[in-house]
Amino acid sequence: MVAIAIAAVVGVSYCVHSFIELYKAEQNEKFCDSIKESFSMNETIRLDTQVDESATMPYSSISASAGLPWEGVVDVTIKRAELYSSVDSAGLADSVYLPQPEGTNFLLLEVEVANIDAEGEYERKTTGEKVFDITFLKVPPYGDIPYFDGTLEDATPHEVYCFELPRGESRLLHVGFFVPDDGGPHTAFLGATEKYSVPLDVEERG
Repeated sequence: MVAIAIAAVVGVSYCVHSFIELYKAEQNEKFCDSIKESFSMNETIRLDTQVDESATMPYSSISASAGLPWEGVVDVTIKRAELYSSVDSAGLADSVYLPQPEGTNFLLLEVEVANIDAEGEYERKTTGEKVFDITFLKVPPYGDIPYFDGTLEDATPHEVYCFELPRGESRLLHVGFFVPDDGGPHTAFLGATEKYSVPLDVEERG
């Protein structure tokens, strides 16, 4: 009888613990959804890592940050989104890093990035210089970037997505993505999560 009673207590404790953990997970998920922000094209998005990292999930010590790859303030504006059937039709066949998969179109974004007071997170092994990495910009469902026109002049194979942007300066960059040829809609995300999003008004270019 004692063994049965102990087993019952252990079983109840396990169920209670499981319920509490499930509740915490649900609350954390709701919190992350509540701090998501959506912006429009041609809207200047101020991405301040101090502000971004200040939000902490209610049942965790983990920051609910977007995982921005710099320290400081950067302004980002997605100015144009053009959709092509292929990199060939975009005139960029000789400039892409990756072959185009079947069943995809080529989406080219024009993005203005302004460095207010930030330092990039990526440190170049050859010079020790801190630079920025354009892979903070994402368009699902594919994670790779086949085209980027801001690459460092002396980039190594590991630095093809890195670019320089001194404090107080801005650059107009073009970034390409492969997207399904299903007509969209398409959304860009800023950072490693879906915290900051920009639904894209796509211009079809053929």
